[in-house]
Amino acid sequence: MRLPPMNALKAFEAVSRRLSITKASQELNVSPGAISQQIKLLEDHFQKPLFIRGPRALSLTPEGAEFASVVQSALTRIAQASESLQSSKTSRYLTISVTPSFGVRWLIPKLGDFHARYPKISVAVDAQSRLVDFAADQIDAAIRYGGGQYDGLQVDELHQAELVVVASPDYILRNGRFLGPESLDDHRLIHYAPSSERLSRLHPGWSDVLRIEQSALEGRSVFYPEMHMVVAAAIYGHGLALTERILVEQDLETGALALASDLRFKSWGNYYFVTPRRAYKERELAIFKRWLRQTMPPEVLVVAVAPREAVSPNLSS
Repeated sequence: MRLPPMNALKAFEAVSRRLSITKASQELNVSPGAISQQIKLLEDHFQKPLFIRGPRALSLTPEGAEFASVVQSALTRIAQASESLQSSKTSRYLTISVTPSFGVRWLIPKLGDFHARYPKISVAVDAQSRLVDFAADQIDAAIRYGGGQYDGLQVDELHQAELVVVASPDYILRNGRFLGPESLDDHRLIHYAPSSERLSRLHPGWSDVLRIEQSALEGRSVFYPEMHMVVAAAIYGHGLALTERILVEQDLETGALALASDLRFKSWGNYYFVTPRRAYKERELAIFKRWLRQTMPPEVLVVAVAPREAVSPNLSS
């Protein structure tokens, strides 16, 4: 049996995971044209399309989705076997800086999978909201939410943040689903109110996504300085939380939280993997970055939130 070319399989795996030619080309450090050529080569090999090329996004055909599952698993196993052959007998460790909310809500629950796959790489989590000094703080890499402008550092995009409205199932049963500004009187809103102005500029709030003035929300709001507190308040039934889906995906799976609205928005920031340009432990960092990309949820098309200065007057009056 004639196997497809390895480069075509690598390109297909990246595109099937990112659902973007551009994102896949950035990940593999090749041009978008080269990626497109490899995908065409693979489709010619099978004599059938693997992707549906829509006007705004790519999606997998049923055959493409089935093949993607096999290819992703196979390439992961090959990478793990290769790394096992190359690794030394001594354990290596990475110190990863994350924000407290990302650490508590996403990274720590997922780290068991990383340790099972790569038992010779230990991970120490440093949780703090401030920007770190890699040398002074002895940090190997940081996972940061923001605009991606970190001068003098290597920056790789990991995930585009999607905002969703969540609440406990009991809260939704008592108060109903959130339809928009017209149903504000039925709900209490839980706000993320960081003490840092830098963080505040990166996170759309309720007034931003609903396009109304903050004064219209008075009397129906509660505020917390950390996003994991916002999520905890929602789990306890205190109201509706506007949060990044990646931070509540496990709670949605277990039923601790449910989507309280069909509204979804693209946040003002994305998640980035940030390292010094001349990083020590390059091999371990490459493994960890690849695992993050494979583990984080795929990107989706959602409504963009207008910049704060463009928010319109009160629409509920």
